[in-house]
Amino acid sequence: MRHLSICLAVLLSACPAPVEEEVVDREILPGVYRIDGLATDLSYDDLAPVGDVVGDASFVSLGETVHTSGGYYQAKARLFRYLVEEKGFRAYAWESPWDDALVASEYVQTCDGTSREALHSLFGVWWDPSVQDTLEWMCAWNQDHPDDPLYFFGWDIQQGADDGIRLQAFLETGAPEVASTLYAGIATCAGVGHPSMASFYGSADYLAYENGQVSANDNTACHDGLDAIDAHIDANEAALEAATSADEVFLARMSVISLGAYEDEMYLDPTSYVLSFEARDEANAEVLLAWRDHFVPGQKVVIWAHNAHIGREWQSVHGWGQSTQFFDWQGPRNTGYWLDQAVGDDYVPIGLASLEVHINWGDFADPQVPRHADAVEVQLDALGEEYLFVDLDPAGEEPFFAPDTEYQLAMEWSVTADQFAGLFYLSESEAMTWVMR
Repeated sequence: MRHLSICLAVLLSACPAPVEEEVVDREILPGVYRIDGLATDLSYDDLAPVGDVVGDASFVSLGETVHTSGGYYQAKARLFRYLVEEKGFRAYAWESPWDDALVASEYVQTCDGTSREALHSLFGVWWDPSVQDTLEWMCAWNQDHPDDPLYFFGWDIQQGADDGIRLQAFLETGAPEVASTLYAGIATCAGVGHPSMASFYGSADYLAYENGQVSANDNTACHDGLDAIDAHIDANEAALEAATSADEVFLARMSVISLGAYEDEMYLDPTSYVLSFEARDEANAEVLLAWRDHFVPGQKVVIWAHNAHIGREWQSVHGWGQSTQFFDWQGPRNTGYWLDQAVGDDYVPIGLASLEVHINWGDFADPQVPRHADAVEVQLDALGEEYLFVDLDPAGEEPFFAPDTEYQLAMEWSVTADQFAGLFYLSESEAMTWVMR
């Protein structure tokens, strides 16, 4: 027995001491952190600084400097999963017409249909494998977590034809005695009377808007007609819910909002891009907030959109390249502005940027590469890292980008810290790969 104990002691002494796990210091400058990559199977350790910036916020936006760049889509696929699994987010709100996106909503909830059909219910610029994978991942999550589901919805209002179809069907079902009169009142609204948005975009009606040939009287008549439908819903809500459903009444109200905004977006565009943009984006924010409150009350929401829609003060963006003047297409208030006005610190926008951005968008060339010394992308590229995350207001530290200084981002100028709470940087964003029908 004594001999055995001696042998055990010798064996134990030969065992190596436990190795302490190395702590990786990812902060390379105050508020600037290395990111390991874009693959969705990486651990989330490197994304902890993103979580610090998000905090307890209920709305987090993920941007991009241009559509059809696949590197951005891969980054957002990974960030979304992190926000779901580590920060408790349960809804994904997408910059895509909300009526068409109901197909993706249903797929995520039930897995009925195919992920390709769900993908193609979104704007074509999102038809990328990373987006399809995200929809499949959400569907699989819901199969595995029936008591803790994820939700998907669109919030873009550019769907005049769809709104006309929805309102006509709603009125014929819920108020057949006045349906034809109320529907006739919105006949002059953009897209109404067409079987699809594709039909509208290929029509003489669309060209009339493009060429500034729609009269002020027609624009006013559209809004008068929408006001009449809205007033009828207000006065007969209980009866309409009984004839249809509470959800259908809600969606009819959303169609009144989105159709009115789309009409103004189209009507104002030939004379004022800024007012046209604002008409769309104010309604985008209204639809997004209303949709969350109606269908997923209290849930934390991730928002997918272009940087130009999510920045908090896009009305201050100006210049291009070396010029810092305001151009006539700059200065609109955007969706992020109205979200920030509505919920304040509960809204956290995270911009995405890349020095070299490649796109796959018809005949459009890749965007210009910023070269100015005060460009965000140039300064981050100088750090020599492939991927970075920047906290634009690190606690107790001097931020890498000064809070009162203008920097160039994607060729335009503004105070970066006024726009975003954080930046996710890619040295290069590859072009998307199209998933065709």
